[in-house]
Amino acid sequence: MTQAHEHLHRPPHAGTRPPRLTEVSAFGAMIADGWSSDVVPARVPDGAAEAAAAHRALLAERLGGRTVVIGAGRAPVRSNDTSYDFRADSDFVWLTGCQVEDGVVVLHGADAVLYLPPPARPGDPAFFSDAMHGELWVGASPGLGEWERALGVPVRPLAELDDALAHGSGWWSGRAVPADVVARHGLEPSAELARACSDLRMVKDAWEVAQLRAAVDHTVTGFEAVVREIPAAVRSGGERWLQGTFDRHARTTGNGPGYATIVGSGPHAPTLHWVRCDGPVLPDAALLLDMGVEENTLYTADVTPAPCRRRAGSPTRSGPCTTWWRRATAPAWRTSVPA
Repeated sequence: MTQAHEHLHRPPHAGTRPPRLTEVSAFGAMIADGWSSDVVPARVPDGAAEAAAAHRALLAERLGGRTVVIGAGRAPVRSNDTSYDFRADSDFVWLTGCQVEDGVVVLHGADAVLYLPPPARPGDPAFFSDAMHGELWVGASPGLGEWERALGVPVRPLAELDDALAHGSGWWSGRAVPADVVARHGLEPSAELARACSDLRMVKDAWEVAQLRAAVDHTVTGFEAVVREIPAAVRSGGERWLQGTFDRHARTTGNGPGYATIVGSGPHAPTLHWVRCDGPVLPDAALLLDMGVEENTLYTADVTPAPCRRRAGSPTRSGPCTTWWRRATAPAWRTSVPA
């Protein structure tokens, strides 16, 4: 068959592609119509903004007023357009009180400017095309003005970050600043910055102590909820029934589990990080429970197990930690927490 003959029999759509929805103006107008324009307040826990301002002053004093750039980070992709749950970098939250993904704070001494991605609202093609920031995907979100009022620091669009960094020299960067931003502006990843933040965060102020106390309280009530479900887990459901019980409690009283919940029965109990939780709960065997609630401020309690042999049903102490060992058929449970 000649090329001319092939051309005559070629379907009319050959070499074309369907238009992308972002290229169809009628679709963009339709999907943008009829949405509420209510202002969504920025949700910042009580005292978090004031605590962050005090933390910035401490870091500025420690570093002699040096300019530093610290990022919130981004959740890794799980599959296609879905990502793992986002948890902001701890240094970023400690210094800003903010937990917005992709956020970056530039600190000139104790003076902060926060750069955040603005929400993609109706009328913006990203409203429906951006699964990370489009409000069709993530819901109505606070604007930059709401964040500025809630945090008490200037907040600028993330797109302005490049201009803010263009004239810097010798500025230090934290671990969660995107690699392309570090390379583009010659930022210096700094181990000293990481050490300074780590050292300062080890000494808790009164507000932080209150967060830790709340995390401990919620973790204790989570243990109690798990123990009440032991008979059900013995009958069916096993370790994962207890894991799900605690994780549900952590999500309703705080941000969620502070780390992967550990439930190990019988032969699984000696494995300190038994996070698979895929076995039965045996009716006459040791039960290992290692669980902690993370508060919405990202402070976490950790009730940690230690190897021991004790009479069934009696809590054992190992330094500042408390270990629960309990026969699954016992009718009662008594808890104790570190003094």
